[in-house]
Amino acid sequence: MRIALLILGLAVAVISEEDYYKLLGIERDADDRTIRKAFKKLAIQKHPDKNKDPHIFIDFQDNPQAHAEFVKINKAYEVLKDEETRKKYDQFGEKGLEDGFQGGNTYESWQFYNENFGIYDDDPEIITLNRADFQRQVSEFNEMWFINFYSTFCSHCHQLAPTWRKFAKSMEGAIRIGAVNCAEDPGLCQSQRVYAYPSLVIYPTVLYLKTDNIKPLAMEYQPYSSRPWIIDFCQRTGDCLSNMNRRKLAAMLEGLVNVGTVDCSLSAEHELCEELDASAGVSYYPARKIQKGYEQKMDCLDPKELAEEALGYLDDIQEIGESGLKGLLDGTESPTAVLFVQSKDALNEKKDYKKLPAALPDVKKLPQFVTFKTTGGYEIDYANKKTYYDVRAFIKESITSPLHVLSEEAYNSAVKSGQLWIIDYFAPWCPPCLRLIGEYRRLHSIIDRRDEVLPKLKIGLIDCQKFNHICQRAGVQSYPTSALYTPDGRVQQFVGFHAAATVLELID
Repeated sequence: MRIALLILGLAVAVISEEDYYKLLGIERDADDRTIRKAFKKLAIQKHPDKNKDPHIFIDFQDNPQAHAEFVKINKAYEVLKDEETRKKYDQFGEKGLEDGFQGGNTYESWQFYNENFGIYDDDPEIITLNRADFQRQVSEFNEMWFINFYSTFCSHCHQLAPTWRKFAKSMEGAIRIGAVNCAEDPGLCQSQRVYAYPSLVIYPTVLYLKTDNIKPLAMEYQPYSSRPWIIDFCQRTGDCLSNMNRRKLAAMLEGLVNVGTVDCSLSAEHELCEELDASAGVSYYPARKIQKGYEQKMDCLDPKELAEEALGYLDDIQEIGESGLKGLLDGTESPTAVLFVQSKDALNEKKDYKKLPAALPDVKKLPQFVTFKTTGGYEIDYANKKTYYDVRAFIKESITSPLHVLSEEAYNSAVKSGQLWIIDYFAPWCPPCLRLIGEYRRLHSIIDRRDEVLPKLKIGLIDCQKFNHICQRAGVQSYPTSALYTPDGRVQQFVGFHAAATVLELID
């Protein structure tokens, strides 16, 4: 009897400590797309419809082992796909889900997961957005998006999918193409006044289009003489860029290179073609040098290849030396972003980073992994974001936030300053830590400016991998751990991930 009880106790302990990330075969910092793809793969393999007991010819309920295994997989997905439940799980484990969470017990047929689930997850040109992604990437940026609001249960949505994929590939690099699954996030769709599927919406203008009217968007070209030009010279016998490809190219190089066309067959433009000795085709001209002899012939008509070649002609990213770096640490007149690399060869695959100065005109020395602020502090992109869009979002958020990476000297000064500080003790390899840093970066954007205390709040980061002795002295036992230091000398710790709004509640 004792042995049986001991075994039961061990079984309960194992179940209560189920690791949802290992169950789905993913890392703890996996994004939504990775989570969905991992779940779909397991759903197709492990679904009870495909794992019936060969000795039983009834439904899956007579094969309890397959059903129980799939319920665990489904529950793991239900928890990790939702930002709020994932936060609770990361912080408290399964105990944090006990209040009211009933997900995982019901699921769809094998055919649904095989044919209808995650219809855009294998399309890198289409970004599937959840509520948090939509807020950060669409609502908070004045950037062009074309978003397909759909439902996995909508037959018309599946009929549109091949056209949407083809359109996304044709517009890659020109505008951002997104998708929102309203079956997974109905609240987001309702907030965008989407009540029928599929619905196509252009942002930031919030223009609703019919699904039979997918067209590239016209761009206005302004002849800024300080920028280089790509000119498409048309001859009767030569090939020209189509209007669509010309617009796509202009969108890809917006703010960097002007795009224009000259029809050499027209008498009004023939003189310019002769002056430039231009033959049919596409040529690149440096800024203020639309003259014969300065052109670079571009031997293709594909907008993506033309944009890639044009970025190669732009000036290299400015280098700064040790003295320049010391000057940045003392403070700058304008925010400055710097990328630290092992060698200049590392930039060969980052040509699109040359687009950052046009997108962020108030920030100098791009691209970045560290932003230096006008206050003299700096912030490191510990998440090591890879894409141009992610890097741009980090810079835009970090230059306005009061968050700073602290040295040992700055840390000692902060905790003894008699000012209101939050110190975040973290490790760069810890996914919940990196998500919490993002919340701290956005914290001041939700603070009521009429409050007499909170706008004065300062936020510092201590890397416990680098300053382990500081973290031990502060009594840090797990990551992330935050400590609130008040002007009257009190110190209040709170452990784990917290959303920005929750942090404000804890401070109050």
